[in-house]
Amino acid sequence: MMQEKMKQTEIGEIPESWSITKIKEIGEVITGSTPSTKNENFYGGEYNLISPADLDNGKYVQSAHRKLTQAGYERCTPVPQNSILVGCIGNIGKLGMINDNYSTTNQQINSVIVNSNYNPHFIYYMLHNCRQRLIQSAAKVTVPILNKKNFENFSIPIPPLSEQKKIATVLSKIEQNIDAKDELIKTIKELKKSMMQHLFTYGTKSEKTKGKTIYWKGWREIKLGEVAVLNYGKSLPKQKRILGDVPVFSSAGLIGKHNEPLVTEPGIIIGRKGTIGSVYKSDISFFPIDTTFYVSKSDTKCDLDFLYYLLKGLALDRLNSDSAVPGLNRNTAYAQDIKIPPLPEQKKIASILSIIDERIENYEGQKSALQALFKSMLNKLMTGQIRVDKLAIDVSELELQ
Repeated sequence: MMQEKMKQTEIGEIPESWSITKIKEIGEVITGSTPSTKNENFYGGEYNLISPADLDNGKYVQSAHRKLTQAGYERCTPVPQNSILVGCIGNIGKLGMINDNYSTTNQQINSVIVNSNYNPHFIYYMLHNCRQRLIQSAAKVTVPILNKKNFENFSIPIPPLSEQKKIATVLSKIEQNIDAKDELIKTIKELKKSMMQHLFTYGTKSEKTKGKTIYWKGWREIKLGEVAVLNYGKSLPKQKRILGDVPVFSSAGLIGKHNEPLVTEPGIIIGRKGTIGSVYKSDISFFPIDTTFYVSKSDTKCDLDFLYYLLKGLALDRLNSDSAVPGLNRNTAYAQDIKIPPLPEQKKIASILSIIDERIENYEGQKSALQALFKSMLNKLMTGQIRVDKLAIDVSELELQ
């Protein structure tokens, strides 16, 4: 089968059967508004007043930070289902779609009500791919603005309607798989949270008899300082790091690599300044900088993996000792009450939680792969590098949305 020839346009090469079309030809553009915030009767209802903060959180805007009453909603222009929302003040190019008939937007958003000659899902994805051009089209002022007139005259490549639907279907399927992975990850994380609460309260062998819980023998109630030494990290400015294989940790997590470790064995990193109470683990030699505490494998009487999960569950972030610069006081951390089981039980608890973490990591890897696929396919489909016009793709699900 011969590949369709490409033609040169003002926005680059596109297939010969595609056209360059302005937004105003694709549908009606509506700029939103905000009802008077001085009138309390306009706010606190069930209608969405969508702002840029509500965009770029999945294709559909499920809810809004601000809600309107019916009286407030009637002061605005309703935005119908399947309209495309585009941030045009400040947050240029942020996107979303409406999935209901009780939403409107503020003045920072232009909405496109797509006419029947175009597929709204395709237009959404095309604008997603054209985001950089949208940003470049905005007026270069203190707060970037893409006004309604300039937005209406913004041009995008458009294939025939049948191909639009097929392209949108392919991209929607990938996004659905990403969303499914995301929901699965959230579910497993909730399971882990519940499992941690149970394991650190009852252990792996507790049972209930006549309404009473029998605790596994050998558990001790002690202070954190009795089983672990919290050492101070060391300053290592970015300009002094020499690229190597040693992970460098701050209170925000892994921030780079260095050629020499401060700690020559596995250990735990705890946020001391900045993101206080954050907890990370390194299974190899590492370098914790001066915004952290660290516990090396030799500095604890506990199984290291068990201690890692125990610290994760202590919510150390609540122990902020400095309102100006968040900080975790070592003595305050040492004074925390903990319950410690015998070492074999510690290992069992850590093993159970490690298995859950491995599952989460596996699904997060799958999600990342799907996101990379979406990004690649988005660009190739929207520029005609990959064509689906001749493929038998069922678009019925998309048409029902």
